[in-house]
Order: sequence, then C-alpha cells, then structure tokens
Amino acid sequence: MKRKRAPLESNPSRNSQPKQLRVRSLGTRLSEAEYAQCEKSAARRGLTTGESCRQVLLEPAVTSPAQEPEAEAILSVILALRMATGQEIIL
Repeated sequence: MKRKRAPLESNPSRNSQPKQLRVRSLGTRLSEAEYAQCEKSAARRGLTTGESCRQVLLEPAVTSPAQEPEAEAILSVILALRMATGQEIIL
C-alpha cells in the first residue's frame, strides 16, 4: 500500500502569510530552455525553483487593480478614447 506523504508547511520567513499546510499541487511541462529560464529566475531571487514559480503564479492573484490605481486610470482613459472615436471595444 502506498504511504501518503505529510503536507508541506510554508516557510514563514519567506512569506508574510501565517504558516499553513500546502496540500494542493499544480504541474506543467516545460522545454529544457523554459526550465532553464525558471532556474535562472529563481537563482536571481535567491529562491528554489519551486518557491520562485509559486511566487510568480500567486503574485497576480494578490495584486488587484485597486492596488495599482495608475493602471486603472490608464485603462479608463484608453476606453474613453475608444468610445469617443467610435472604435470597437473588445473585452
């Protein structure tokens, strides 16, 4: 019978979040060149490849437009200009 591994705990020294169990996983296939890019990016950040990928994946989820008001303002101006000139707006 296959033994289940215990869930990994997040490292509180690297995260601002409280300690929590990591019980879910994601996977993807990469080319050798793509994997090498991930390794280089992780090394520049001083992180493991997995931790670096985790941060890159989760960053957009915690960054909302409200936290980036200039981006929201720019989008509003672009949409207003398109509406004023009659350009089609595709969302």
